[in-house]
Amino acid sequence: MQRALERLTSMTPETPIHRDDRSCSFRPATRGTVGQPEEREVLVPHFLREEITSSALAVTRLNHTSSSFKEVLEVAAAAYGRTVEEVSYSVDAYAEVYAARSNGIVVGTISVVRAVLGPIVFEEHYPFGLLNALRPILCCAYRLCVLPSFSGDGKVSRALMKASWADEMVRGVRAAVVHVNERMVPYYEKLGFVKVRRGRFRNPRYGTISHIMICPASTRHKSAFHRICLEFPYQLDELNLDGLVEPFSNGSKLEEVS
Repeated sequence: MQRALERLTSMTPETPIHRDDRSCSFRPATRGTVGQPEEREVLVPHFLREEITSSALAVTRLNHTSSSFKEVLEVAAAAYGRTVEEVSYSVDAYAEVYAARSNGIVVGTISVVRAVLGPIVFEEHYPFGLLNALRPILCCAYRLCVLPSFSGDGKVSRALMKASWADEMVRGVRAAVVHVNERMVPYYEKLGFVKVRRGRFRNPRYGTISHIMICPASTRHKSAFHRICLEFPYQLDELNLDGLVEPFSNGSKLEEVS
């Protein structure tokens, strides 16, 4: 398993990952020349690449030095009704930023920071036990947003969540955490996220109540990313979250993000 993780974390977006027992492989989600040279195509399984293409979208990965990062922040500001400064974070300096485009225009975005690279968003509010146990394989997703004119059918947010999840798995991520507004907890529970114990806090930026939630990369745990985990070319060790999360049961209410 250790060798597999070492190989995963050393891969580049141009490195195809082929399964020995399946006809599927992880491949770039977009084809052709990416608009900005600082951007890279993301690695996703074949079925997801087809989903993204059929939605007339392209998903790319960039960072805070990209010339497109300003456009990403402007989309976030418009979606949240905030200023660009209010939707910027210090962790942007080492985060992976994903942009969804329609006809070349950024219409949605999500950012992901791997805990192994440095502090995650609002890390001071996270239980020490969670970070201590999972930091090497943990990522924090934040700033998921879509322009109001493209948010109606959920296609953009689905493409962003699933593409970033698959792309981060290639980098060794095995669990994702989010901090969500209290009213959004039921939605994220349907996606397969569960509340972290002692993970309730007042968002210091907006003054609202937030909950920390986590979703493991698993072939057993029901989640919106289950099929991606099934397509992954390496054995996934099941994470033991006992004592770290609150009791949960998403059962048949699971939201299929397809």
